[in-house]
Amino acid sequence: MAAGARMSSVRRCGFWLACALAAATGCGASLAPPDGGSDAPFDRVPPADALLCTANPSCAAYCSHVLAAGCAWNVSPAQLLAQCVQDCESQHTLIPVDCLSTWATAMACASCGAVQCPRQTCVQDGSVCIAEGLQVSGCDDSANALKACAGACTASSLVEGASLPEGSFETKTTGCVCPAALRPGRAAGEACQSSSDCAEVCCGCSNSRGRFVIRACKAGRCLGDPGICTDSIGTAQFGAC
Repeated sequence: MAAGARMSSVRRCGFWLACALAAATGCGASLAPPDGGSDAPFDRVPPADALLCTANPSCAAYCSHVLAAGCAWNVSPAQLLAQCVQDCESQHTLIPVDCLSTWATAMACASCGAVQCPRQTCVQDGSVCIAEGLQVSGCDDSANALKACAGACTASSLVEGASLPEGSFETKTTGCVCPAALRPGRAAGEACQSSSDCAEVCCGCSNSRGRFVIRACKAGRCLGDPGICTDSIGTAQFGAC
């Protein structure tokens, strides 16, 4: 890398369920930057006796299959297996009932497909690198189907807010369910100075199963259900869905 050059890195996790492994290590965290733009080895297929394909896919089968590929990780295999199974099973509990067959199809593919180990690719001068997390080849269709069916239910919570000329808002994604309790505050139409004065409302996304809570103050008045879920100060500008 040239003197004074600034290196930037873009990280990508591969197969949707593969990020269970990334929770313990970070996507591509075990890789050192390659020299001169070379790629790290990938597409490792576990030995036949390590393939744990099953008619009843499980998190243990998936995680064992991936670890059998022999990728380099910066934690012990036992620790990584336990973390992978734990994270995968936690995701499984969030899958809606009507998406379970889609989950099983995705898991069956992920428990058999060729594994691409985490790798990092840099341009020739090394100034920009793309770090890709573990991926399972040939499973894009089943992974995308699962993401479309249940992705909003398992996604990490996103919290954002903003103060705009016409008011302010605070919002947080909550998976596919509304929280048991919402933060109290002033009702729709009551005077406010900021969103923190107003009561939270739980909204549903129009393009997915996802839900989010929001409270907003616009033009000195609290917004409330149902208008707050579609008002321009809320979802259109925030993009919670």
